[in-house]
Amino acid sequence: MIDGQSYQGGISQFNESQKIAKDASRNTEANESRIEKLESRIYQLSLISEALWEIVSKKSGITESQLHLEIQTVITSRRERGCEKLSCSSCSMSVPANKDRCMYCGNELAGKTKGSPFDE
Repeated sequence: MIDGQSYQGGISQFNESQKIAKDASRNTEANESRIEKLESRIYQLSLISEALWEIVSKKSGITESQLHLEIQTVITSRRERGCEKLSCSSCSMSVPANKDRCMYCGNELAGKTKGSPFDE
């Protein structure tokens, strides 16, 4: 036999589980929408990149192998920029060199390195 408290506790847990499931479902739908938008944007950027490559290669004579070499150079450069660190003069924490402010204390950083216009 089930007593009243156990029964109410079970209903309360069931209601809480339903709420969690509904929240998860809403989050899933929101994430699916964001993913669709991102996929669309990536497709658009891919088209733009391909069109620009066609224009540049035709007008300049740059070969596909030269493009691949430049891509590797950019990958290496981005990795190196991502590894550069500064020490915050206020809290002495190590902070990425491409930041304007310390992410730990908010102090303005001196010596910020010049990155690429494509960084952040």
